[in-house]
This record gives sequence, C-alpha cells and structure tokens, in this order.
Amino acid sequence: MTELRPPNSDQIELILFGPGYGECVAVHLGENRWIVVDSCLDTKTSRPAVIEYFSSIGINPEESVKLIIISHWHDDHIRGLSDIISSCPKASVCCSSVLTQKEFLLYVLNFQNLMTNTNLSGVSEIRCVFRRKPPPDSV
Repeated sequence: MTELRPPNSDQIELILFGPGYGECVAVHLGENRWIVVDSCLDTKTSRPAVIEYFSSIGINPEESVKLIIISHWHDDHIRGLSDIISSCPKASVCCSSVLTQKEFLLYVLNFQNLMTNTNLSGVSEIRCVFRRKPPPDSV
C-alpha cells in the first residue's frame, strides 16, 4: 500500500472523497492552507472522510483549514459537517444565502420538533453547524 503524504507547500492539490454520492472536496491552496467543501462520512469509521485524510497525512485541521463551504443542504453533503467545523474552529464557514434566511432557520428549528428521527433528516446536523458557527443575521 502506498504511504499517503501531504502535498508540498508549493503544490495545489484537489482531493475528492465519497462513494459516488455525497462527495466532499479538500483543496490544498499551498503553504498548508486548505479549503473543505461539504462533508461525507468514511464508511469504515463513520467519521468525516476529510478529517480521516488529514489525520493520515499529519495535517492539523485546526490550524490548516481556512474555509469550509456548505454547497447545499442534502443529507449526503452535510453528514459529519458539524464534526468538521468542530475540528476546524478557526476556519470561516460560508454557505448559500438561502441557508441563512429567516424562513429556512425557523423551518429547521420547528422541523426538528416534529420529526421522530431527525438524525436521518439532516436537521440535527445543520442545527449543530449553526450552533457552532451562527450564520449572519440568524434568528
């Protein structure tokens, strides 16, 4: 098996994780600066695949991840996102403005109360994300 190594500081690298749905992307910008787009879980560990990858190449996400992008709210793109945000407390988080609209946030808050199993709905995940990194002008 080939040993994984981090990219050189002058290299740009793009890594795609995922089983064909719910992909996550990690982008090395150089100088140990990373961007993470979305999240997917490693099928063996049930942890975010990108965090497993960083661990395997000796990258400290707390220091290295500068930006986390949430492309859209589908379960297969946000599972594990709150764990990524917890692992990268210094990173900025950005998302579509629709995810920060008052109507959407009220929907998430109210929908969780109606569902019997919110872990499957993604509602719990997005609530955890916004608890850690509140969107601008949140309710």
